[in-house]
Amino acid sequence: MKKSQLKYFARLGAESFAEDPLYVSYIPRKTRRKKFLYHLMMVRLAVSNREDILVADKQGRGLCVFRSAAKKYSAGDFLRCVNTLPLMTGYLLPSMRILSFSNKLDTAVFGENTLLIEPVFVGPDYQGQGVATRLISEKMKELLEAGIPCGLMTQNGNNVGFYEKLGFRVIKKESAAPHGFHNYYMKAG
Repeated sequence: MKKSQLKYFARLGAESFAEDPLYVSYIPRKTRRKKFLYHLMMVRLAVSNREDILVADKQGRGLCVFRSAAKKYSAGDFLRCVNTLPLMTGYLLPSMRILSFSNKLDTAVFGENTLLIEPVFVGPDYQGQGVATRLISEKMKELLEAGIPCGLMTQNGNNVGFYEKLGFRVIKKESAAPHGFHNYYMKAG
């Protein structure tokens, strides 16, 4: 992915995840949260360029990343990426908390050969138009036919029904106390 595309999708991801319960719980102020999310997405998508499967909407309306459940993120991954300095200097503590949280989506929950959908997002202006459905289902069909199961985790209970329509089922639900939301672990295949 070119740097201009990386920046574009990082902005789109920041807008899309601005109200996600996980990020709201760590960074209550919305303007600071969006800035943090932009830098986090820059790093996250740069890491994805190396090993993950990126599925982008042809019109640039959204992006879906499939990553191995066995892949653990480290501080070293973040330090090797573009745009790391603003993230680490202004948001070190939330970055490390969120990195630690992402590492929970692992083989203990999903199994070694599972590919996780993390992240998937569609720009706010394009939500409800089937973009995420196409991004997920087309690649997921190919992966499932090859015998590779897919998984994901959402904190938004309203998203559970959407993912169930795509063939996912809840395999684990846990409380994310004291943050006031639940983690729904879902798997297809």
